Parts: sequence; structure tokens; C-alpha cells
Amino acid sequence: MVWRKINAFCEKNKMEIHILPSLLVLSFIATAFGDGGELALVQELSSKPAQKLSRYGWYGNIRLTMFRIPDDTVAARWLFTVTRGSGFHCGTHNVTISMSWGAPPVIDPVGRVFPNNTVTTSVLSLILPVTSSQSNMTFNLSNPAPGDWYLAAHLPQDDGRIEHKGFPSCSYYFQPQLSVRRAVDTPILQATPLTQTASPDRPALLK
Repeated sequence: MVWRKINAFCEKNKMEIHILPSLLVLSFIATAFGDGGELALVQELSSKPAQKLSRYGWYGNIRLTMFRIPDDTVAARWLFTVTRGSGFHCGTHNVTISMSWGAPPVIDPVGRVFPNNTVTTSVLSLILPVTSSQSNMTFNLSNPAPGDWYLAAHLPQDDGRIEHKGFPSCSYYFQPQLSVRRAVDTPILQATPLTQTASPDRPALLK
């Protein structure tokens, strides 16, 4: 009877030890999300000046832009706008937009193949068709890597046609904007050291 009471007491203590951390976690979640159950988010907008695009003939024809994303960004939204000026036989062209994190994107618009041992960063490629005087495209990215993001934009490959001097030609202007949503006052979990004693006659089990 005495051993049954001791075992029951131990089992009761084990249950209390397991329940207490769960209550602490629930309390922390309630504190982190606040009374309304939502994280506190702020929105920031940054814009770059419009740049005139050129047909691709070499890397000097690419228009490069950089945006910096803060550390606590939970969502990023780019808005790409291409404005087409008046001109003869403008037609419909696609603007190629390449994005990469940490360094300018390494791209090859003319379709050449890099050597097998070439090391490049991953590149996101987008195609924006220009079908009117102003065309737009949005690109959303959840939990983006913080730091510098580079955008490279250009028109299709130069076809080598000669334009007559004095006649108006097609002009394309590319302008990107970035809107980010940042989490503010986010609680930071701190690691708690745990001391455990082990000996040959008393092994310790850790998980």
C-alpha cells in the first residue's frame, strides 16, 4: 500500500512537470500575439527612379537596381511598371526582369550555356509583356532573405535594325517599387542552460 501511494505521488508530480511548460508556452503565445491575436506589422514603401530600357546587345544594356530588405520582414511585394512612349511600329515586346539576393544576377539573355564548373547564385526570372502605354506586374515573396536584392531589366535582344535619324522611335522606361511588411516588437526566445549530473553508476538520459 505504501509503494502504491509513492508511485501515485510520483506519477502526479510527473504530470505537473509536463503540464507546467505547456502552460508557459500558451502564455508566451498569448503575449506574443497580444489581445487581438495578431502580430504588430508596419508597412514601408521604397521606390527607384525610372530608367530607360535598351535592347540587349551586351551587359551594358542591362538596367540594374538594388533594394534592401530589413531583417524583420515577413512579406515583400514588388511592383514593376513599364511605360512605353509613342513611336512607329512599337509592337508588343517583353521586358525580362531577373532578381537575385546578395549579388547582381548572372544571366545570359542570348541563350548561351555556361560551363559546367560555373558557380552562380539562383536567379528569379519574370517576363512583363508591354501591350499598352503602361504595363504593370506584381511579385510577392513571403519571408524573404534580409539584405540586398538586385533587379536586372532589359528588352529583347537587339535585332540589328538601323533607325532613321530624326524619326521618333519607341522608348521604354522601367520603374520598380518595393513594399515590405515588418514585424515589430517580436519576442525573442532565450536559451536556458540545463545542468545534468551523470556518473558510471547513475547514467543520464537527455532528449
